[in-house]
Amino acid sequence: MTSRRWAIGFVCSAVAALAAGPVRAQTDSTYTRIALSFVRHMEAGAFDTAAAMISRAVPAGTLDEPRLRQVWAQLGTAAGTLRSLAPLRTVPQDTLQIVELSARFERQSFTIRVVLMPDRTVGGLWFLPAAAPAPPPYADTTAFLEVDVTVGAEPWPLAGTLSLPKVDSAPLPAVVLVHGSGPHDRDESIGPNKPFRDIAWGLASRGIAVLRYDKRTWAHAGRMPRTLSVQDEVQDDAIAAAQLLRAHPRIDSTRVFVAGHSLGGMMAPRVAASSSAVAGIILLAAPARPLQQVVRDQVRYLESLTETDAQTRSILRAVLDSLDLLQGRKLAPESLVMGAPASYYYDLDDYEPVRTARRLERPILVLHAMRDYQVTESDLNAWISGLQGRDNATVLEYGALNHLFMEGRGRAVPSEYAIAGHVADTVIRDIADWVLQRRSR
Repeated sequence: MTSRRWAIGFVCSAVAALAAGPVRAQTDSTYTRIALSFVRHMEAGAFDTAAAMISRAVPAGTLDEPRLRQVWAQLGTAAGTLRSLAPLRTVPQDTLQIVELSARFERQSFTIRVVLMPDRTVGGLWFLPAAAPAPPPYADTTAFLEVDVTVGAEPWPLAGTLSLPKVDSAPLPAVVLVHGSGPHDRDESIGPNKPFRDIAWGLASRGIAVLRYDKRTWAHAGRMPRTLSVQDEVQDDAIAAAQLLRAHPRIDSTRVFVAGHSLGGMMAPRVAASSSAVAGIILLAAPARPLQQVVRDQVRYLESLTETDAQTRSILRAVLDSLDLLQGRKLAPESLVMGAPASYYYDLDDYEPVRTARRLERPILVLHAMRDYQVTESDLNAWISGLQGRDNATVLEYGALNHLFMEGRGRAVPSEYAIAGHVADTVIRDIADWVLQRRSR
């Protein structure tokens, strides 16, 4: 195993989302909660409750119950179902508070702007199409084209995007991107950030084809089985994506790699062990320990933050209680814990990612961000120890980066995911160099 240390450098997404609103590093928790509650009432169809939050200073008929119902129905027709809602910022303006929320709908993203009056009632509401983040500086969008593809088949087809370099030389090496925990679109959008788009565009600019696709729990959220497993949600679709690339006429079938982020990285060794289509694996912020242990440490970290309020602390304590029940297998498989059935966690009980990776004869690249509070140095040390002596493994560390491999300062907090950024150029270059050095088998 080779290791390089850089001088610069899993609450699963469900728990991170719990903390993102009430943590006050970037947003005012009181105003944020009011705005979130207002939008959530509309999402739930409780338009009377939402209308009761409207200021009396608003002209009659402007934001009353019928108007809110009409606006939300029109939005649903155009953009589909609301998939995620997260705070962006709170901006004071004279006596008003302007709260902006990042809203990802099925077919479009918006910035929802809620204006709060001095008495904390709602005085205005706007839905602004979210501007697409600018390409990262290392992406040359003229160097590749993007093609729509479908990963898998009925009953779980997944829409995807294949970024194909415009180089004459063929065949191309290729990478499949596998998401972290929770429902994700193909860009792994988190607030204004799109780490998978950054990686795809960065690698494609350097002559590597990249496939990213909508996750099963994102694309088919309304009909997931009550006893979903990680194999269903992650492993099967990653293998299908690798097989799709392997059959593509411009792809070198012996150089198809799987790059997993967070839970996707944890599962990458299992994906490779189950499929000969995978030539090697890239682990970005991959947990090495049992998932329940990783989540427990994340909860404790969030509890340690002075910005975490009483309401979030109560939710986090309930998460710890659920983890105790999971550990003793005292929950029915269909019981929900942080939005996922207990069967999901039980699927990982006997899985040891480090041991599985050690048995692989294929190349392994492990990337760890030292400002990551979700996947910590304990996981990094487990990978280093477990892969020690293996010539096929490389471990890289980045001191200034967070869980999204984006730069930050100071102690990491969930609200920094709402700050727009890009995956660091050093990460893109390291992945590209590693892939391009792997020759055809």
